[in-house]
Amino acid sequence: MQQKIHGSELVVIDGAGHMAPVEEPVEVANALKHWLQKNRQARSDQTIEDMLIEWQCQKRVTHSINLLDQGRWQALANCYTEDGVLFRPSAPTVKIEGREAILASFTSRPAKETCHVLANQETQIINAKHAVVTSRVVLFAANKKVDHIESMVQANADVFIGRFVDELKMIEGEWLIAKRQGSIELHYKGTAC
Repeated sequence: MQQKIHGSELVVIDGAGHMAPVEEPVEVANALKHWLQKNRQARSDQTIEDMLIEWQCQKRVTHSINLLDQGRWQALANCYTEDGVLFRPSAPTVKIEGREAILASFTSRPAKETCHVLANQETQIINAKHAVVTSRVVLFAANKKVDHIESMVQANADVFIGRFVDELKMIEGEWLIAKRQGSIELHYKGTAC
């Protein structure tokens, strides 16, 4: 039977019969511990290179969101490839193509304060130069604060929850966003204070 179960291992525990966990609990526990450690190491095939790709891609996505909240439009546009594509969450079927068009789309938007919270980021590595990062996003927004006068503004009562699916490519030694598909999946309408 053991030969038919992939990854299994036959362990004979001397002095035990059909109730080995009760008759020899320490021996059974040691055998299970050994098997679990062995299989954990065998399944841990993620290389340091893959971990580095994952970290760099997630860092790029997080950095781009921070730039978005800071209103640093040129630096944000530079996170995209020259021929990058953006589908904004508020218009998920409208394709904005090219770094310059992406920059124009951000500079033309109404001034407002935003706070995007990223969570549940997962990276799928396609190859050494191509990866996809999926993130859950929660958006809070408010009217633009007056610089040097207001340190805080009242957030709007609406909260938007969605996702970003970012396709990244390694271009000249740097991970850049080739495509961002945004979506809004939940819209909470709270009451303004």
